[in-house]
Amino acid sequence: MKLAKRFFFLSLLIGIIIGVGKLLPTVIQVPEFSKVVKEEDTEPAPPPSDTKKLKEKNSKSTKEISHFKDNWHLNFLDYFSGKYKVNQKNIRKRKQDYYEIFLPKGKSLIEYTLEAKNICIQQKIILLSGQKLKSKKTSILLTLQKGKEQFQIRIRYGMQKLSGYAKVVIVLTELDEVGPQDFNLLAELKWKKNLIINPYTKNKKLLTFAALTQDEVLLLLPMEPYNYPYKKPGEGALFIHLSLDEIDKLLSEKLTILPEAKGFATYMGDRAIENANLLTHIFKFTGPKSLSFLDLTNSQRSLSRQTARKENVLCRRSRQINSQEQILLRFNKSTIKAQKSGEAILVFKYSSQALKIINKQVEKLQKSNSGLLFTTFSELDVF
Repeated sequence: MKLAKRFFFLSLLIGIIIGVGKLLPTVIQVPEFSKVVKEEDTEPAPPPSDTKKLKEKNSKSTKEISHFKDNWHLNFLDYFSGKYKVNQKNIRKRKQDYYEIFLPKGKSLIEYTLEAKNICIQQKIILLSGQKLKSKKTSILLTLQKGKEQFQIRIRYGMQKLSGYAKVVIVLTELDEVGPQDFNLLAELKWKKNLIINPYTKNKKLLTFAALTQDEVLLLLPMEPYNYPYKKPGEGALFIHLSLDEIDKLLSEKLTILPEAKGFATYMGDRAIENANLLTHIFKFTGPKSLSFLDLTNSQRSLSRQTARKENVLCRRSRQINSQEQILLRFNKSTIKAQKSGEAILVFKYSSQALKIINKQVEKLQKSNSGLLFTTFSELDVF
């Protein structure tokens, strides 16, 4: 029995020794493995003789970057960013010959692109392409070339705002029924408004007020709708079949009634607004007189903007709000749009209550230095 116990303990001891022997190489190899990893991941320090060369290399690259100011691409960046007072923190070099510039809100990216194109023409640079990039935040990638050299600029919005460039145009329609109290309310409001006036209105006091007001006047210009003659556009309407002389005579007649008017506006005429020849002649009449055109039709095939661009005439498209309940919501959306794209137009049917709601919001924004400018339609840029 004693012999069996001794044999059992001896076997157990031998097993422990064998187990420890197998573990021993692993324990020894751990520090060696750690040492190898550190050697691979860590760049060895340069020898004393190379330290001086490394400093010279760094200083040389710094001098090269500073000399880039004399190169055409950084001259372009300096001029472009300086025009909008963009600080150096908002100009970032992402890769070799690739820059990102954060521009102030208050102008559309298309306007910034057109400005970049003008600068390229002045500095004899070729603007090869402009690509709209869509991610969480829209941006435009411009590719520029001079000689054989190319570089790219990605323009996007930063946190800054351009004071006076974020323009909001407020347009009031259907004013035929306004009276003395409404005239007093309109006169009391100190921010700029736009009034669409029917020159053939029976409310003669409205015409007198429109001739004396500081607000901007747009003349109502009804045009031929698709369901004509079942739906009649009203007095003084433009029809597709009219001759050029008849069109000129009709437009001149409206201006004779209210010569203070700065343009025309239409919210009936989906058939006529899709006729390029008619629109071309209208803009050839309004262009030399610096008259604007506001398209309030709901036509998805309207050619007003495209035709106006060709004739270099100020023209915009918008929609009228008929529900007073939506006025505050649409006003907020318009201000946000203006801060992003540079401009927004809010058109709504006149009522004293709606106007008081808008006035309260306008005064609040003017005190908060929001960068918004409530202005007239004719002060928008032609593009």
